[in-house]
Amino acid sequence: MRNTLIDAGPLIALFDRSDSYHLKAISFMEDYTGYLWTTWPVITETSHMLDFNQKVQIAFLEWIDRGGLKIFNLGEGNIDRIKQLLSLIHISEP
Repeated sequence: MRNTLIDAGPLIALFDRSDSYHLKAISFMEDYTGYLWTTWPVITETSHMLDFNQKVQIAFLEWIDRGGLKIFNLGEGNIDRIKQLLSLIHISEP
């Protein structure tokens, strides 16, 4: 089973019919087999960006409740690993 980390952008597009990527997000979900993983901050951001319609926010949360997302709980113990991963990324400073 595939695992994919998903951020707020695609989730917003999935639930916001006016988003220019809505149809692409729907198409992706129709074809995807596997687990979508995210974190609580992403859920919070997505819910905030869907605040134009309370029913859409509730639909998003119900989708999660039905198994639409797996939630990775970040904790203090993850900080060292995040730092290690960041040190592997070369970012040029302006």
